[in-house]
Amino acid sequence: MGQGYFYRLFQVLVAVTTALLVVMWRHPDFSQKTITFIFSSTADFTGSTLWGVIEPVAVSGDFPPNIPNDTLEVLKDFGLYLRMYSGTSDFYFNTLVPSMKYFWFLPVNLTIVLDDTPEDRALAELIGADYPYPKVCFQPKVDEKYYHGKGYDLQQLDMFLIEKCFDKKYVGFIDTDTMFVTSATPELMFNGSKPIMIGTYGYPIFSRRKGTHFALGKKEAFNFMAYFPMAIKVDHIIELRRHMEKTHRMPFLDVFEKFSGDAYSQFSIMCNYVWYYHREEYQFKAQFTWHHRPWTPNSHVEGRQAAGYYQEQLTEDMRFPMPRSSIHTKVHNTCMHSTDTQASTHTHTHTEREIQKDMYTHMCTWCRLSRYHTNQKE
Repeated sequence: MGQGYFYRLFQVLVAVTTALLVVMWRHPDFSQKTITFIFSSTADFTGSTLWGVIEPVAVSGDFPPNIPNDTLEVLKDFGLYLRMYSGTSDFYFNTLVPSMKYFWFLPVNLTIVLDDTPEDRALAELIGADYPYPKVCFQPKVDEKYYHGKGYDLQQLDMFLIEKCFDKKYVGFIDTDTMFVTSATPELMFNGSKPIMIGTYGYPIFSRRKGTHFALGKKEAFNFMAYFPMAIKVDHIIELRRHMEKTHRMPFLDVFEKFSGDAYSQFSIMCNYVWYYHREEYQFKAQFTWHHRPWTPNSHVEGRQAAGYYQEQLTEDMRFPMPRSSIHTKVHNTCMHSTDTQASTHTHTHTEREIQKDMYTHMCTWCRLSRYHTNQKE
């Protein structure tokens, strides 16, 4: 039996496996089952997946065994931070919390920052009495002129002023529309004591890069809106404010007032600052995103590093794919598929087929990323 025989056998096995997966995918009992996340103390969830039945995590106040010592020390001074208000509570109750119940098995140190309004005061009493039993803080008021009287900008501003409501050394930012899709293991957030940051690059589809360019005085290298928790040292956020004050020769609040009048991403500003000034203290992963426009070494887009920059700066380790424990549901399709139109994913009920599709999208994107860089090297 020659090599041709084994190659044909391999092809047959692949074809049979693919056919079985297609049947399972299209079978009504599988593809049309609906996983409805219910916010309750019992978390009554009985969804099954291709790999088996998902059950709630048994939460305790202890860290799981076998965590490297350097990572364990970081986790002891690590907490999650969520800035929300009553208008986004539906995502909190129906997407974030239920997915945490099944995939977040570390001790939960969650700080939620709310507006100081009657509606948010009532919300604080509701969320504080049930899982994940967060610490609730009401951010001190700031003059409206600095955030143009817009609630969205006020929330982003509060993240830059994080130490007013947060007392840990390391913070993991999440959004109300964060949905955990696999176990949030320490290895997906930290490499030893280094926080892991995942940035996307390629022909940019968001205009937020201009805000990063203005705030830092340096062109944006990556977009950092495609994963959570986004872990970073709190001290580096404080240093970032000082950097902006020095760059623009004005108080931080005045700098924020200027760039928040246009499109920007607070996470991209924070993470690009770390990329430029504290790169060795983090582990960076770079994901290339595809777009219908060409992206060659000579490509240039206002506010973003030229394509040739990445061939010079990215190491093999940075290019190696890194899975995420969660997705940013409202912009997930946009970030992954790189389309011009933001797909609507504002659903609070997710079918198994949709969840499997999200996981498959991650795999396909990383396969394209690895293949792209292999071709570039050749």
